[in-house]
Amino acid sequence: MILNPLFNNIGFNAIKDDILRHLVVSRICHPQSKVATVDYLKSYFDEDVELHKIYRYLDKLSDTQKDNIQQISVEHTRKVLGGKVGVVFYDVTTLYFETDYDNQSKIARK
Repeated sequence: MILNPLFNNIGFNAIKDDILRHLVVSRICHPQSKVATVDYLKSYFDEDVELHKIYRYLDKLSDTQKDNIQQISVEHTRKVLGGKVGVVFYDVTTLYFETDYDNQSKIARK
């Protein structure tokens, strides 16, 4: 009810591909790995999207749709910001840290 109209308002509906819609909606609601996205789509939307289809779509996106996606994104951003876009950063990285010692072990050794 909310995310599909938002997807359309941005202009991504110009790209007729259900996997793009699923990936965008999933990334907004529950940003996780592609494997977790498949589980999320099944659990919350009863959508059976196979993992290999997501990976194939990402290749297609990179090869043939990237410019179109970028143009839609920039135009929507311009519209939202009143026509002027400076620099936009969006961090999609995941931070991970692992150690063999807990905090107490480190303090005790010092």
